[in-house]
Amino acid sequence: MTRFEEIGVEIQYGATSKRKAQGSFRYSCNVCCNRGMHIDCDRCAIACAHKTVVESFEALEALSNGRVFRDEP
Repeated sequence: MTRFEEIGVEIQYGATSKRKAQGSFRYSCNVCCNRGMHIDCDRCAIACAHKTVVESFEALEALSNGRVFRDEP
């Protein structure tokens, strides 16, 4: 993992809302593409952390709306 990714992951885990996580992820992608990082998107640690953070916020939102997640179909 590059130092750029380490910082991006820390920012993702520090996000206080889904919207902030999305905004910082967009910024990280823009920096990567336009400033020469060119990290493979499929192997990007920031993308992995972003997915986890967004899923967590969605689960919290679902719980606050009274929906319950179950492993059973």
